[in-house]
Amino acid sequence: MVKFLPELKSDRLGGLLLTAVLWILPWLFLKYFFISKLLQDTEYVSNHACLVVYGQTMVVYYILGGYVFPQYLYRKKFLPVILILFVLLNAAHIINYLELCYLKQFSNGNSLNPSYIQKLWVRYFEPNGLLGVFKDFNIWHFTYAWSFFVVSIMLLFKLIKDILISLRRELRLERDKLQLENEKLQLEKHNLTLESKAMALQRDNLSLELNFLKSQINPHFLFNILNSIYLRTLDTNQEATTLVLKLSELMRYSLYNTNEDIVFLRDELRYITNYLDLERFRHSDQVEISYHLQGSPEDLQIPPLLLISFVENAFKHGIQDTIANCYVRIFVDVDAQGLYFTVENSLSAQDDRAFEELDKSQGGIGLQNMKKRLQLFYPGKHQIEMKESEDSYHSSLYINF
Repeated sequence: MVKFLPELKSDRLGGLLLTAVLWILPWLFLKYFFISKLLQDTEYVSNHACLVVYGQTMVVYYILGGYVFPQYLYRKKFLPVILILFVLLNAAHIINYLELCYLKQFSNGNSLNPSYIQKLWVRYFEPNGLLGVFKDFNIWHFTYAWSFFVVSIMLLFKLIKDILISLRRELRLERDKLQLENEKLQLEKHNLTLESKAMALQRDNLSLELNFLKSQINPHFLFNILNSIYLRTLDTNQEATTLVLKLSELMRYSLYNTNEDIVFLRDELRYITNYLDLERFRHSDQVEISYHLQGSPEDLQIPPLLLISFVENAFKHGIQDTIANCYVRIFVDVDAQGLYFTVENSLSAQDDRAFEELDKSQGGIGLQNMKKRLQLFYPGKHQIEMKESEDSYHSSLYINF
Protein backbone atom coordinates (compact mmCIF):
# COMPACT_ATOMS: atom_id res chain seq x y z
CA MET A 1 0.00 0.00 0.00
CA VAL A 2 2.84 2.41 0.82
CA LYS A 3 4.43 1.67 -2.53
CA PHE A 4 1.12 2.06 -4.37
CA LEU A 5 0.39 5.64 -3.23
CA PRO A 6 3.41 7.27 -4.96
CA GLU A 7 2.52 5.42 -8.17
CA LEU A 8 -1.07 6.69 -7.92
CA LYS A 9 0.10 10.30 -7.36
CA SER A 10 2.54 9.97 -10.25
CA ASP A 11 -0.26 8.78 -12.58
CA ARG A 12 -2.48 11.72 -11.57
CA LEU A 13 0.34 14.21 -12.04
CA GLY A 14 1.11 12.75 -15.46
CA GLY A 15 -2.55 13.02 -16.44
CA LEU A 16 -2.72 16.65 -15.30
CA LEU A 17 0.44 17.54 -17.21
CA LEU A 18 -0.88 15.88 -20.37
CA THR A 19 -4.21 17.73 -20.07
CA ALA A 20 -2.38 21.05 -19.58
CA VAL A 21 -0.24 20.44 -22.68
CA LEU A 22 -3.29 19.52 -24.76
CA TRP A 23 -5.08 22.72 -23.73
CA ILE A 24 -2.06 24.91 -24.47
CA LEU A 25 -2.25 23.96 -28.13
CA PRO A 26 -5.76 25.44 -28.74
CA TRP A 27 -4.71 28.65 -26.99
CA LEU A 28 -1.63 29.00 -29.18
CA PHE A 29 -3.72 28.35 -32.28
CA LEU A 30 -6.34 30.92 -31.31
CA LYS A 31 -3.78 33.49 -30.22
CA TYR A 32 -1.30 33.36 -33.07
CA PHE A 33 -3.04 31.72 -36.05
CA PHE A 34 -6.78 32.35 -35.82
CA ILE A 35 -8.16 35.31 -33.83
CA SER A 36 -5.17 37.62 -34.14
CA LYS A 37 -4.77 36.96 -37.87
CA LEU A 38 -8.48 37.43 -38.43
CA LEU A 39 -8.97 40.59 -36.35
CA GLN A 40 -5.64 42.37 -36.97
CA ASP A 41 -6.60 44.72 -34.16
CA THR A 42 -5.05 46.06 -30.96
CA GLU A 43 -3.34 43.73 -28.47
CA TYR A 44 -6.10 44.26 -25.93
CA VAL A 45 -8.87 43.43 -28.43
CA SER A 46 -7.03 40.33 -29.68
CA ASN A 47 -6.26 39.02 -26.18
CA HIS A 48 -9.78 39.68 -24.90
CA ALA A 49 -11.38 37.99 -27.92
CA CYS A 50 -8.98 35.02 -27.57
CA LEU A 51 -9.87 34.56 -23.90
CA VAL A 52 -13.60 34.62 -24.64
CA VAL A 53 -13.34 32.14 -27.54
CA TYR A 54 -10.94 29.95 -25.52
CA GLY A 55 -13.38 29.91 -22.61
CA GLN A 56 -16.25 28.96 -24.94
CA THR A 57 -14.10 26.18 -26.42
CA MET A 58 -13.36 24.66 -23.01
CA VAL A 59 -17.00 24.87 -21.83
CA VAL A 60 -18.41 23.37 -25.04
CA TYR A 61 -15.74 20.63 -25.11
CA TYR A 62 -16.45 19.41 -21.58
CA ILE A 63 -20.23 19.70 -21.94
CA LEU A 64 -20.33 17.78 -25.22
CA GLY A 65 -17.34 15.46 -24.77
CA GLY A 66 -17.78 14.79 -21.08
CA TYR A 67 -21.55 14.57 -20.79
CA VAL A 68 -23.56 14.74 -24.03
CA PHE A 69 -21.53 12.20 -26.03
CA PRO A 70 -21.44 9.37 -23.43
CA GLN A 71 -24.99 10.00 -22.14
CA TYR A 72 -26.81 10.53 -25.44
CA LEU A 73 -24.77 10.31 -28.64
CA TYR A 74 -23.09 6.94 -27.90
CA ARG A 75 -26.47 5.60 -26.80
CA LYS A 76 -28.04 6.81 -30.08
CA LYS A 77 -30.33 9.36 -28.40
CA PHE A 78 -30.04 12.04 -31.06
CA LEU A 79 -32.90 14.38 -30.10
CA PRO A 80 -31.28 15.51 -26.79
CA VAL A 81 -28.01 16.05 -28.68
CA ILE A 82 -29.72 18.34 -31.20
CA LEU A 83 -31.49 20.30 -28.47
CA ILE A 84 -28.31 20.82 -26.44
CA LEU A 85 -26.40 21.92 -29.56
CA PHE A 86 -29.16 24.41 -30.28
CA VAL A 87 -28.95 25.83 -26.76
CA LEU A 88 -25.14 26.07 -26.90
CA LEU A 89 -25.26 27.81 -30.27
CA ASN A 90 -27.66 30.44 -29.00
CA ALA A 91 -25.65 30.92 -25.79
CA ALA A 92 -22.47 31.40 -27.88
CA HIS A 93 -24.30 33.95 -30.09
CA ILE A 94 -25.40 36.00 -27.05
CA ILE A 95 -21.86 35.96 -25.61
CA ASN A 96 -20.40 37.00 -28.99
CA TYR A 97 -23.00 39.75 -29.31
CA LEU A 98 -22.03 41.20 -25.92
CA GLU A 99 -18.30 40.70 -26.69
CA LEU A 100 -18.47 42.59 -29.98
CA CYS A 101 -20.53 45.36 -28.38
CA TYR A 102 -17.83 45.76 -25.75
CA LEU A 103 -14.74 45.47 -28.00
CA LYS A 104 -15.87 47.81 -30.79
CA GLN A 105 -15.07 50.82 -28.64
CA PHE A 106 -11.45 49.63 -28.19
CA SER A 107 -10.91 48.68 -31.83
CA ASN A 108 -8.35 50.53 -33.95
CA GLY A 109 -10.84 51.14 -36.80
CA ASN A 110 -12.75 54.30 -37.68
CA SER A 111 -15.70 55.38 -39.78
CA LEU A 112 -13.59 55.64 -42.93
CA ASN A 113 -11.65 52.38 -42.36
CA PRO A 114 -13.66 50.22 -39.96
CA SER A 115 -12.04 47.21 -38.32
CA TYR A 116 -13.24 43.61 -38.64
CA ILE A 117 -15.13 43.83 -35.35
CA GLN A 118 -16.79 47.13 -36.30
CA LYS A 119 -17.88 45.67 -39.64
CA LEU A 120 -19.45 42.64 -37.94
CA TRP A 121 -21.23 44.83 -35.44
CA VAL A 122 -22.60 47.34 -37.91
CA ARG A 123 -23.58 44.87 -40.67
CA TYR A 124 -24.95 41.91 -38.72
CA PHE A 125 -25.12 42.06 -34.96
CA GLU A 126 -26.48 45.56 -34.27
CA PRO A 127 -29.32 45.39 -36.84
CA ASN A 128 -30.50 41.89 -35.73
CA GLY A 129 -30.03 42.16 -31.95
CA LEU A 130 -29.71 39.32 -29.46
CA LEU A 131 -31.93 37.03 -31.56
CA GLY A 132 -29.95 37.62 -34.73
CA VAL A 133 -28.97 34.00 -35.06
CA PHE A 134 -32.61 33.27 -35.99
CA LYS A 135 -32.79 36.14 -38.50
CA ASP A 136 -29.58 36.04 -40.53
CA PHE A 137 -27.74 32.92 -41.70
CA ASN A 138 -24.47 34.88 -41.79
CA ILE A 139 -24.68 35.36 -38.01
CA TRP A 140 -25.21 31.61 -37.55
CA HIS A 141 -22.24 30.90 -39.82
CA PHE A 142 -20.04 33.41 -37.94
CA THR A 143 -21.07 32.03 -34.55
CA TYR A 144 -20.11 28.48 -35.57
CA ALA A 145 -16.78 29.56 -37.15
CA TRP A 146 -15.94 31.89 -34.25
CA SER A 147 -16.97 29.74 -31.28
CA PHE A 148 -17.18 26.11 -32.54
CA PHE A 149 -14.46 25.68 -35.18
CA VAL A 150 -11.62 24.77 -32.84
CA VAL A 151 -13.77 22.72 -30.46
CA SER A 152 -15.22 20.80 -33.42
CA ILE A 153 -11.75 19.60 -34.36
CA MET A 154 -11.03 18.63 -30.75
CA LEU A 155 -14.35 16.79 -30.42
CA LEU A 156 -13.70 14.96 -33.69
CA PHE A 157 -10.41 13.61 -32.32
CA LYS A 158 -12.14 12.68 -29.07
CA LEU A 159 -14.90 10.89 -30.96
CA ILE A 160 -12.33 8.88 -32.96
CA LYS A 161 -10.41 8.08 -29.77
CA ASP A 162 -13.57 6.94 -27.97
CA ILE A 163 -14.55 4.74 -30.90
CA LEU A 164 -11.10 3.13 -30.99
CA ILE A 165 -11.14 2.59 -27.21
CA SER A 166 -14.61 1.06 -27.45
CA LEU A 167 -13.51 -1.26 -30.26
CA ARG A 168 -10.40 -2.25 -28.34
CA ARG A 169 -12.50 -2.91 -25.22
CA GLU A 170 -14.91 -5.06 -27.23
CA LEU A 171 -12.02 -6.96 -28.78
CA ARG A 172 -10.49 -7.46 -25.32
CA LEU A 173 -13.80 -8.69 -23.95
CA GLU A 174 -14.19 -11.04 -26.89
CA ARG A 175 -10.65 -12.29 -26.42
CA ASP A 176 -11.24 -12.81 -22.70
CA LYS A 177 -14.47 -14.62 -23.48
CA LEU A 178 -12.70 -16.92 -25.93
CA GLN A 179 -9.91 -17.48 -23.40
CA LEU A 180 -12.45 -18.38 -20.70
CA GLU A 181 -14.20 -20.76 -23.07
CA ASN A 182 -10.87 -22.34 -23.95
CA GLU A 183 -9.97 -22.71 -20.27
CA LYS A 184 -13.40 -24.21 -19.65
CA LEU A 185 -12.83 -26.71 -22.45
CA GLN A 186 -9.38 -27.55 -21.10
CA LEU A 187 -10.84 -28.03 -17.62
CA GLU A 188 -13.57 -30.28 -18.97
CA LYS A 189 -10.96 -32.22 -20.94
CA HIS A 190 -8.85 -32.57 -17.80
CA ASN A 191 -11.88 -33.73 -15.81
CA LEU A 192 -12.72 -36.28 -18.50
CA THR A 193 -9.12 -37.50 -18.43
CA LEU A 194 -9.25 -37.86 -14.65
CA GLU A 195 -12.56 -39.70 -14.87
CA SER A 196 -11.14 -41.96 -17.56
CA LYS A 197 -8.08 -42.73 -15.42
CA ALA A 198 -10.28 -43.36 -12.40
CA MET A 199 -12.46 -45.75 -14.40
CA ALA A 200 -9.38 -47.49 -15.79
CA LEU A 201 -7.94 -47.83 -12.30
CA GLN A 202 -11.23 -49.18 -10.99
CA ARG A 203 -11.48 -51.63 -13.89
CA ASP A 204 -7.92 -52.85 -13.40
CA ASN A 205 -8.43 -53.16 -9.66
CA LEU A 206 -11.54 -55.24 -10.28
CA SER A 207 -9.61 -57.39 -12.72
CA LEU A 208 -6.83 -57.87 -10.18
CA GLU A 209 -9.33 -58.73 -7.49
CA LEU A 210 -10.94 -61.26 -9.80
CA ASN A 211 -7.60 -62.84 -10.64
CA PHE A 212 -6.71 -62.83 -6.98
CA LEU A 213 -9.96 -64.54 -6.04
CA LYS A 214 -9.40 -67.14 -8.73
CA SER A 215 -6.04 -67.96 -7.19
CA GLN A 216 -7.54 -68.47 -3.73
CA ILE A 217 -8.69 -72.06 -3.64
CA ASN A 218 -9.69 -72.62 -0.03
CA PRO A 219 -6.62 -70.87 1.46
CA HIS A 220 -7.34 -72.04 5.00
CA PHE A 221 -7.32 -75.63 3.85
CA LEU A 222 -3.96 -75.11 2.10
CA PHE A 223 -2.45 -73.46 5.18
CA ASN A 224 -3.65 -76.29 7.38
CA ILE A 225 -2.05 -78.85 5.05
CA LEU A 226 1.20 -76.88 4.99
CA ASN A 227 1.22 -76.64 8.78
CA SER A 228 0.73 -80.40 9.00
CA ILE A 229 3.60 -81.02 6.58
CA TYR A 230 5.75 -78.53 8.47
CA LEU A 231 5.16 -80.31 11.81
CA ARG A 232 5.84 -83.76 10.31
CA THR A 233 9.12 -82.69 8.72
CA LEU A 234 10.30 -80.53 11.60
CA ASP A 235 12.32 -83.34 13.23
CA THR A 236 13.09 -85.47 10.17
CA ASN A 237 14.05 -83.18 7.26
CA GLN A 238 15.27 -79.64 7.98
CA GLU A 239 15.47 -78.75 4.29
CA ALA A 240 11.86 -79.75 3.67
CA THR A 241 10.80 -77.80 6.73
CA THR A 242 12.50 -74.68 5.41
CA LEU A 243 10.85 -75.12 2.01
CA VAL A 244 7.41 -75.53 3.54
CA LEU A 245 7.96 -72.42 5.64
CA LYS A 246 9.00 -70.35 2.63
CA LEU A 247 6.08 -71.65 0.57
CA SER A 248 3.75 -70.73 3.43
CA GLU A 249 5.18 -67.20 3.55
CA LEU A 250 4.75 -66.85 -0.21
CA MET A 251 1.12 -67.90 -0.03
CA ARG A 252 0.37 -65.72 2.97
CA TYR A 253 1.89 -62.65 1.25
CA SER A 254 0.01 -63.38 -2.00
CA LEU A 255 -3.31 -63.90 -0.27
CA TYR A 256 -3.34 -61.21 2.41
CA ASN A 257 -0.75 -58.47 1.72
CA THR A 258 -2.13 -57.87 -1.76
CA ASN A 259 -5.35 -56.49 -0.26
CA GLU A 260 -3.43 -53.26 0.43
CA ASP A 261 -2.81 -50.62 -2.27
CA ILE A 262 0.83 -50.31 -1.23
CA VAL A 263 3.19 -52.43 0.88
CA PHE A 264 6.69 -51.94 2.21
CA LEU A 265 9.36 -52.54 -0.40
CA ARG A 266 11.25 -54.74 2.08
CA ASP A 267 8.27 -57.14 2.20
CA GLU A 268 8.03 -57.22 -1.57
CA LEU A 269 11.75 -58.04 -1.86
CA ARG A 270 11.43 -60.70 0.85
CA TYR A 271 8.66 -62.28 -1.21
CA ILE A 272 11.03 -62.38 -4.20
CA THR A 273 13.88 -63.92 -2.17
CA ASN A 274 11.55 -66.65 -0.87
CA TYR A 275 10.48 -67.30 -4.44
CA LEU A 276 14.14 -67.56 -5.48
CA ASP A 277 14.88 -69.99 -2.64
CA LEU A 278 12.12 -72.29 -3.84
CA GLU A 279 13.43 -72.08 -7.42
CA ARG A 280 16.95 -72.93 -6.19
CA PHE A 281 15.58 -76.07 -4.54
CA ARG A 282 13.62 -77.00 -7.64
CA HIS A 283 16.56 -76.61 -10.02
CA SER A 284 19.30 -77.64 -7.58
CA ASP A 285 22.79 -76.76 -8.82
CA GLN A 286 21.92 -76.89 -12.53
CA VAL A 287 20.91 -73.20 -12.60
CA GLU A 288 22.83 -70.17 -11.37
CA ILE A 289 20.44 -67.99 -9.38
CA SER A 290 21.86 -64.79 -7.90
CA TYR A 291 20.27 -61.91 -6.02
CA HIS A 292 22.07 -58.70 -5.03
CA LEU A 293 20.56 -55.83 -3.06
CA GLN A 294 22.21 -52.43 -2.84
CA GLY A 295 20.78 -49.75 -0.58
CA SER A 296 18.16 -49.85 2.16
CA PRO A 297 14.46 -50.37 1.27
CA GLU A 298 13.19 -50.11 4.85
CA ASP A 299 11.00 -46.98 4.63
CA LEU A 300 9.97 -47.15 0.97
CA GLN A 301 6.61 -48.45 -0.27
CA ILE A 302 5.40 -49.96 -3.53
CA PRO A 303 2.22 -51.59 -4.94
CA PRO A 304 2.20 -55.33 -4.11
CA LEU A 305 3.31 -57.99 -6.62
CA LEU A 306 4.69 -55.34 -9.00
CA LEU A 307 8.15 -56.85 -9.53
CA ILE A 308 7.47 -60.59 -9.50
CA SER A 309 6.39 -60.68 -13.18
CA PHE A 310 9.99 -60.01 -14.28
CA VAL A 311 11.22 -62.85 -12.12
CA GLU A 312 8.50 -65.31 -13.16
CA ASN A 313 9.15 -64.62 -16.87
CA ALA A 314 12.87 -65.11 -16.39
CA PHE A 315 12.35 -68.61 -14.97
CA LYS A 316 9.63 -69.52 -17.44
CA HIS A 317 11.60 -68.57 -20.57
CA GLY A 318 15.17 -68.72 -19.38
CA ILE A 319 15.38 -72.04 -17.52
CA GLN A 320 15.17 -75.03 -19.88
CA ASP A 321 16.83 -78.40 -20.11
CA THR A 322 18.10 -77.59 -23.61
CA ILE A 323 20.08 -74.59 -22.41
CA ALA A 324 23.51 -75.16 -20.93
CA ASN A 325 24.75 -72.89 -18.15
CA CYS A 326 21.30 -71.49 -17.37
CA TYR A 327 21.20 -68.50 -15.09
CA VAL A 328 18.90 -65.90 -13.58
CA ARG A 329 20.56 -62.82 -12.12
CA ILE A 330 18.67 -60.18 -10.20
CA PHE A 331 20.07 -56.84 -9.08
CA VAL A 332 18.21 -54.32 -6.91
CA ASP A 333 19.49 -50.79 -6.30
CA VAL A 334 17.48 -48.67 -3.85
CA ASP A 335 17.91 -45.08 -2.67
CA ALA A 336 15.65 -42.31 -1.39
CA GLN A 337 14.82 -41.13 -4.93
CA GLY A 338 13.98 -44.38 -6.67
CA LEU A 339 14.26 -48.09 -7.35
CA TYR A 340 16.31 -49.74 -10.08
CA PHE A 341 15.30 -53.41 -10.59
CA THR A 342 17.16 -55.57 -13.13
CA VAL A 343 16.63 -59.18 -14.20
CA GLU A 344 18.90 -61.02 -16.64
CA ASN A 345 18.35 -64.61 -17.75
CA SER A 346 19.78 -67.07 -20.24
CA LEU A 347 17.90 -67.56 -23.49
CA SER A 348 17.82 -70.27 -26.12
CA ALA A 349 18.79 -69.13 -29.59
CA GLN A 350 16.18 -71.48 -31.11
CA ASP A 351 13.38 -70.18 -28.90
CA ASP A 352 11.52 -67.51 -30.91
CA ARG A 353 8.89 -66.06 -28.60
CA ALA A 354 7.22 -62.79 -27.65
CA PHE A 355 8.60 -61.99 -24.20
CA GLU A 356 6.15 -59.14 -23.61
CA GLU A 357 2.96 -61.21 -24.00
CA LEU A 358 0.59 -61.42 -21.08
CA ASP A 359 1.87 -64.08 -18.67
CA LYS A 360 -0.41 -65.05 -15.85
CA SER A 361 0.35 -67.67 -13.23
CA GLN A 362 -1.19 -68.60 -9.93
CA GLY A 363 -0.62 -65.94 -7.31
CA GLY A 364 0.98 -63.44 -9.79
CA ILE A 365 0.19 -60.96 -12.55
CA GLY A 366 1.51 -60.71 -16.09
CA LEU A 367 3.84 -58.18 -17.67
CA GLN A 368 1.03 -56.35 -19.45
CA ASN A 369 -0.92 -56.04 -16.23
CA MET A 370 2.20 -54.83 -14.49
CA LYS A 371 2.71 -52.13 -17.14
CA LYS A 372 -0.85 -50.89 -16.67
CA ARG A 373 -0.38 -50.68 -12.92
CA LEU A 374 2.88 -48.76 -13.38
CA GLN A 375 1.10 -46.31 -15.65
CA LEU A 376 -1.62 -45.79 -13.06
CA PHE A 377 0.59 -45.54 -9.97
CA TYR A 378 3.68 -43.84 -11.49
CA PRO A 379 2.58 -41.92 -14.62
CA GLY A 380 5.62 -40.32 -16.21
CA LYS A 381 7.82 -41.50 -13.32
CA HIS A 382 8.87 -44.95 -14.48
CA GLN A 383 10.86 -46.49 -17.30
CA ILE A 384 10.92 -50.08 -18.59
CA GLU A 385 13.70 -51.35 -20.81
CA MET A 386 13.94 -54.83 -22.36
CA LYS A 387 16.85 -56.06 -24.47
CA GLU A 388 17.18 -59.42 -26.17
CA SER A 389 20.35 -61.01 -27.57
CA GLU A 390 21.05 -64.45 -29.00
CA ASP A 391 21.66 -66.10 -25.64
CA SER A 392 20.27 -63.71 -22.99
CA TYR A 393 17.41 -61.45 -22.11
CA HIS A 394 17.81 -58.32 -20.02
CA SER A 395 14.85 -56.46 -18.48
CA SER A 396 15.03 -53.46 -16.17
CA LEU A 397 12.59 -51.19 -14.37
CA TYR A 398 13.27 -47.75 -12.90
CA ILE A 399 10.71 -46.06 -10.61
CA ASN A 400 11.17 -42.49 -9.44
CA PHE A 401 9.63 -42.16 -5.98
